[in-house]
Order: sequence, then C-alpha cells, then structure tokens
Amino acid sequence: MSLDNLFSFIIQNENILGYSILFISSVIEYVFPPFPGDTVTLFGAFLVAARGWNFFWVFSAATLGSVAGSSIDYMLGYRIKRWREGKIDPENHISRKGSKLLTKERFDFIKEKIDSYGPAYIILNRFMPGIRAFFFLAAGLAEMNFLSVMFYNLISVILWNLGIIYIGILIGANWSRLLVIFKTYSQVVSALIVIVVIFILARFFIKKKMGKK
Repeated sequence: MSLDNLFSFIIQNENILGYSILFISSVIEYVFPPFPGDTVTLFGAFLVAARGWNFFWVFSAATLGSVAGSSIDYMLGYRIKRWREGKIDPENHISRKGSKLLTKERFDFIKEKIDSYGPAYIILNRFMPGIRAFFFLAAGLAEMNFLSVMFYNLISVILWNLGIIYIGILIGANWSRLLVIFKTYSQVVSALIVIVVIFILARFFIKKKMGKK
C-alpha cells in the first residue's frame, strides 16, 4: 500500500481505526526506521487543521506509539547484550555472531557515550530522523535505567509531536507546503548527522591508531 492510499484510508476512517493507524505507524517507525512514520504523524496534524480531527486523540496515538516502539528497541538492545554475554542460549549462533560484531571495544565505546550523554541523546532522539531507533538500542546495550530512558523519551516525544501538530494547525489545509517544510528539515538534519558521524568515527579511529603506537 502506497502512502497516498494509506492517507486516503485514514481520511475515510475518523474513528478508532484511523487513530490506531497513527499509533501503529509510530511504532513501526522505531522498529523499521525506513518507514515514514513522521510523515503519517504530520498527516494526522494536517487532519486536525483541515478536517477537524480530535487533537487529543491524534497527539495521544502518535505519542503512545512512539513510546511503545522505542521500548521495543530498548529491549532488543538489552537482549543483544545478553546474547553477546552468552546469558541467553550460549550455544546459539546468534550469541557467537553477536560476540564478533559487538566487540568489547565497540561495546565500551557505546557504554561510555551513553553513560556520559545518555539523557541528552534520548531527549534529542525525536528530532533526528532516520537514526532515533539506534539511541534506544544503545541505551539497552548499556543497560541505562529503563524508567529513566522512558522519562527522557516522553519529554522528547511530547515536544516533537506538539511541534508537528502545532505547525500543521498553523499552516492549515496546505498539505503540500507542510510536506515541503518537513522534507527540508529532514534533509538539513540528515546532512548534519552525517557530518557529526564522520567526525566521531574519524576521532575514534585516530585515537585507536594512536593507542597502538
């Protein structure tokens, strides 16, 4: 089903089914990052302004979906760590493969960053399209307190969803303009993320190389 077909279906179902789709889209976005969950949430904001959909239910569906999806990512990260340590079925090929992929050096790097900046990463997660799921995987790997993760995540989700819905209401029924603004934001942030990741990786490998000398 294309996004246009999905949007048409949502428009025809201003009821629990329509709000459920907004919820499920927000969950899938965290489990399968390529899925354009933000675009669906943005469409929900458009429906609040253009068709009078209930603000509370659109906001609640998007918020609860984001919290549920990020919880799945956290638990997956936590489980991967236990697989790596051999605490879950040590003879399983996943445990052996995990130990090779998630080396002690890589794990220590992730844990150091989460221990130092975990709350900041989680609060910023909703504003970083495409990579937000990885923050929760990392938090699970580093065993950051689950309730703390969800607390900071809720702050991020509320700010983001309120912002999206507010912009949707402000712009009104002009869906094309709303989509252009969001795509521009996503492109700018994605470019900045690539620059930051390159810088972090370069710094990591330089330190690693110098440490061997």
